Amino acid sequence: MDKAGLENTASTSSWTPKSSIESPSLSEPALTPTPFTGGDKTNAREWLTYFTRYITFKQLSETATIALFALLMRGPANTWFTGLTDEERSSYKAVCEQFKKKYSPAPITLWRRASDFWATEQQPGQSVEEYYSEMRCKGQEIEATDDMVRYAIMRGLRANLRPYVMQQDPATPEGLLEAAKVAEATIEDSTPLNSAILEAINRVEQRVSAPVVASTSITSYEIYFSSSGSQKVFK
Repeated sequence: MDKAGLENTASTSSWTPKSSIESPSLSEPALTPTPFTGGDKTNAREWLTYFTRYITFKQLSETATIALFALLMRGPANTWFTGLTDEERSSYKAVCEQFKKKYSPAPITLWRRASDFWATEQQPGQSVEEYYSEMRCKGQEIEATDDMVRYAIMRGLRANLRPYVMQQDPATPEGLLEAAKVAEATIEDSTPLNSAILEAINRVEQRVSAPVVASTSITSYEIYFSSSGSQKVFK
C-alpha cells in the first residue's frame, strides 16, 4: 500500500477490513516489534529479522517502514539514527546496511558469545526443542556452521539422552533434533529418583547417629561421677 492509500485508509473511519488476512490491522501490540536501544544484551540481528518480517506482513510502504523504524529507535539507538545523513536514510536497504554496520558484534563480543555458545548445556526441565532453538539462535549470532551447531548441541545434551543420540549418528542439526526428541520421549530421567534416594539415605543416617551421640554423652557423665563422687553434672 502506498502513502496515499495509507492516508485514505486513516481518513475513512467507517471502513473495516473483511479479514485480518486480507488487510492486516496495525493495532496489534502483541505483534509490534519491541523498541530497540542498542544495549549489550540486545540481539540486533534477531531484532532486525523480526522487524523485516513484521513490515512484510503489514505490507508497509518504504516510507512507512522507515518511519516505524525511526519510531522504535530509543536511547543510544535513537541518537545513532538521527545522526544518519539523508542519503543513509533514503531507503530501507540503506538503513539496514547502516544498522548492521553499527550493531554488528565487535570481535571481543564474538569471542565471548562463541565461548558461551560452546558452554551452554540443556537445563533441567528444558525440553529438547527449547534447547535446540536456544542453540540455533546463539549459533546464528556467531555465524556457526551446521557442523559446529551439531557438535555443540551434542555436547550440551543431558547425559541420559546423549548415548542414544550418538548411536543414531545424525549428520545434520535437524537430524540430531529428531533423534533427541525420540530419546526424550522414551528415556526416563533418573536424576529426580537419585536425588530422592540420597535424601532418604541422609535421613536414615541422621536417625542412626542421634542415639550414638546421646549414649556417648551419658557415658561421659557416668565416668565423671565415678571419679569425683560428686553429684554435680559437668557441662
